[in-house]
Amino acid sequence: GEAAAEENRFLSAGFAMLSNSQDALFSELLSGDLEWADLRTLCVPLWVKSPTDLKGMAERLAKAQFTKNRDPTECALLYMALEKRTTLCAFFKAVRNEKLSGFFSRDFSLPENTASAVKNACTLLSQHRFELAAAFFLLAGDHKDAIDTIAVKMGDPMLALLVARLLAKSDCGQVYEQAVADLLGKFEDSGNLVASSLVLWRAGRSLEAFERLSRVAATSAPVLARVVALMALMREDPHVKRTLGAATVTMARNEERVRQRLAWALLHAGSYEAAVQQALRIAKLRASGGAGEEEVPWEGFARTELYRAAALGLLLQRSSFAMRSA
Repeated sequence: GEAAAEENRFLSAGFAMLSNSQDALFSELLSGDLEWADLRTLCVPLWVKSPTDLKGMAERLAKAQFTKNRDPTECALLYMALEKRTTLCAFFKAVRNEKLSGFFSRDFSLPENTASAVKNACTLLSQHRFELAAAFFLLAGDHKDAIDTIAVKMGDPMLALLVARLLAKSDCGQVYEQAVADLLGKFEDSGNLVASSLVLWRAGRSLEAFERLSRVAATSAPVLARVVALMALMREDPHVKRTLGAATVTMARNEERVRQRLAWALLHAGSYEAAVQQALRIAKLRASGGAGEEEVPWEGFARTELYRAAALGLLLQRSSFAMRSA
């Protein structure tokens, strides 16, 4: 259904976020025409690690936006976020919009010009021209109102995150934190636990991200399998191991709960061998406290309902196959 498709979309973004091959992924992304709608669907501002790569992508996107209709107002927001006001002024001149060319060329260190930019932004808000209003707020140096306009008025917190990351340059500071909070709020309101987990991960709240992901209520074995795979990547992330230390044990317990659900889903689907493998992995997690390298503690575990059900199903399945082959 739609919920599973949405979860899978964000799970894909999660794998991209934790990938060791982001350069290859990013090169593939930039190989075609850039449209913001596609980049938003792919959650690119969320998973791209390098601020430099993100800036290069935004420059290409802004240029494509201008080239499409030769309308500088359509790319004004990105050029302002990129701090390329001179380029934007040149575009206004090129299309003979002397009024906006002159306005954007003013000295905005002067209070009267800043006040004029804010006044224009408010007028544009009343006209529901929200994207251009956000550009005028940036012109006035009012980053907070610009981010709020994009996230709330435009209803595009992913674009707000892109703009905030371009402005912050180093993924920190008040504007960046505001954009992250807006994005997190949207996903929490909609109950999207996978997306919420990724935003928390981007914000450096690794343990919360992992715990949120463990609460995904999917019943589909394919979705649960991807959730388990993403959790395993998160738990093995060098940054997590370095900064959280003993908290990785808590992460292992959360992972175990999801693996339990996956094992039962596989069992009900008749995938007995896969269910047995999940049961064995759970045993390793219990034995090692999360490291997954210790010997399986058969004593007690072999008598658990999950393992016995999976093993019995596998045995019956193989017996049935042997009888048919005889």
